[in-house]
Amino acid sequence: MSEHDGRCSRRYGDIDSAWEACMAEPACAGVVRDNGLRCRGGEANRKRALGKNRGRRSGDTLDFELRGGGVAQGSTTAWICGSRLRALTPVAGTTYRRHNNVKLNNASAAQGYVFIALGPCALPSYNCSFLQEARNAIRALREVDSARPIAVLSDGGVPTQALLQATEADLITVLDSYSGAARSAGTASDLRVRKLLAYGQSPFESTVFFDGDTFARTSNVAMLFAALEHFELAAAFECCRIDYGYSALNFDKDDFFRGWEMQTGVMAYRRTPRLAAFWQATIDEFSEREAYWMSRSSGEQGAATLALSRVDVRFMPLPPVFNARPYTMMHYVNVFGVPVYHGKDLWTRMDLQGRYEPNADAIISQRMLRDWNGTAEVLRTEFVSGRTSPLLMKSPWMTPVRG
Repeated sequence: MSEHDGRCSRRYGDIDSAWEACMAEPACAGVVRDNGLRCRGGEANRKRALGKNRGRRSGDTLDFELRGGGVAQGSTTAWICGSRLRALTPVAGTTYRRHNNVKLNNASAAQGYVFIALGPCALPSYNCSFLQEARNAIRALREVDSARPIAVLSDGGVPTQALLQATEADLITVLDSYSGAARSAGTASDLRVRKLLAYGQSPFESTVFFDGDTFARTSNVAMLFAALEHFELAAAFECCRIDYGYSALNFDKDDFFRGWEMQTGVMAYRRTPRLAAFWQATIDEFSEREAYWMSRSSGEQGAATLALSRVDVRFMPLPPVFNARPYTMMHYVNVFGVPVYHGKDLWTRMDLQGRYEPNADAIISQRMLRDWNGTAEVLRTEFVSGRTSPLLMKSPWMTPVRG
């Protein structure tokens, strides 16, 4: 991927040069001036940096960027072509079909998958890394479940038809930025809070949400919808959030339970009044302690975790394999150790070889290493034949062993 995800190719050193380039590009709705990017690339970028102000060298810092439909967003200075902006900017709260840029008559389907795309893509091909990532995830998901539609929630930073083509999604829902009450403009502009505002705007009654860096491997992903037959929200927990002020620690020493939190990168949720209250409680918590949560690696997840204690939403903890990452599946041992062991017949002090062992920790260590080594064998079986491998629950090793 090119420097700054291709943004340098759409940047200029002065407004005249940028505006001239914008008018020559039909997909451009205007020009935004910000703090600039340092762009390498020799003479071409040097000419852009100089622009028409030949008497003033500005090095390779390019302050003016061409934008599409999301040009008016944020706290930047913008020059806008009104007619193009109106044509390119999607309508908030509207859902669009793939290949047909019209409002759906029945936008609220029963079940579907959702991804989120926030912010602009400056590449003419709309091939920015975050869109490539989403496309890869959507392709993998469609291979294991082609029956349900896939939507991308967008803040309008990428024109709707371009986003449909770049991600290969079935639907695009344009977010209403005022849906949900963030308590300050700073909070509302934060990427994490914008995600919190987005979650509740799914076009589906029952939603399975995926971050763009996920990869669905088997048709078991559809089990997430089955969870919603009984619960309103399902997610795994992970360990652990980091306090940027103590980045040498792999946990948040001052926060509740060292930063153990709900992982929002994979969630299943159902549209109910209680769930709407949960999202609002999460936004309220983040907004009320904005500085605190902004100083942490995943403050929006911490706010969501605390919101679970304040709203009577019906929550189901997911098995970690539905959001398989080191932080959901094993990292908690590094942070908490093993405070409590639960196993049969420990009182007999007999080890796995049937010998008397007075040290309880020695027996616990034997048992846990046996179990974790068995899990490693399950993973080898799971991946040996790729995506057609048997279900974990059908692996021979998974015969229950008590103790």
